[in-house]
Amino acid sequence: VNRLNNLSYCEHIHACNPCGEQMLPDNGDCNLGHTNLAVMVDRPFEPDTQFNFAKLERAARIMVRLLDNVLDITQWPTEEQAEEARQKRRIGLGFTGLASALQQLGIPYGSEQAVKFTRTLAKTQAVAAYKESCRLAKERGAFPLFDAGKFCAAPFVQKLDRNFKTIDGIRQHGIRNGVLLSVAPTGTTSLVVGNVSSGIEPVFAHRYRRKVRGGSGEMEQEYSVYDYGYLKYCEKFGLDPEHAERALPMPLGFVIADQLTVEQHLQMAAAAQE
Repeated sequence: VNRLNNLSYCEHIHACNPCGEQMLPDNGDCNLGHTNLAVMVDRPFEPDTQFNFAKLERAARIMVRLLDNVLDITQWPTEEQAEEARQKRRIGLGFTGLASALQQLGIPYGSEQAVKFTRTLAKTQAVAAYKESCRLAKERGAFPLFDAGKFCAAPFVQKLDRNFKTIDGIRQHGIRNGVLLSVAPTGTTSLVVGNVSSGIEPVFAHRYRRKVRGGSGEMEQEYSVYDYGYLKYCEKFGLDPEHAERALPMPLGFVIADQLTVEQHLQMAAAAQE
């Protein structure tokens, strides 16, 4: 973790949070935001469907600016946290709805094609984020602890440069954020934006029942919940979501979590981690 950290020259990381999603130094901030891949598919479920990478790049650029602004308006619980954020301007841009996007593209989650697609979109978002942070540095200044020689020698920055020639801009203008990327589970976020699949995870189920605790503390309500891609498919073809799953064979991309091998889970995570 420390060897691959962009900021290894000015911090040492001892631990991650309990879920393993966020590697942070003392007083580090967990400033996370996500692009929603589920709404970036053109002509979903059609033979000529394709993913809109231009839309992803634009969303990633906007999110970098949003998360950078968050650092400035946050009322930090302690001065130590505020100073840590000011000095390094750490943000964590990730994505959600990966499996929902794969459904619409007709690509089975965990397949070789899905692994390749995940690798491509993660690269696309990473490059867009670093380039936008470089633009921000030109406008607002680099993060205070930026050291051009040491930062540009970081393994991840070197890897980006080999493929996408990012270092010249960073050397010239600096970069606004010391760390930029973090793919979090996005449990609540995914529900808020239409029950899309969480983070890089597969779809849990096409439909299920959810219980809601009421003011009395008891589970007062129970209702059906539909996966984003499944519901979108049913709406597109005029199907009843309560029965379509059982009445018809689902399209190729409709894979759920318990149909996957451990190796398929790991390969998808590894593709995003690159």
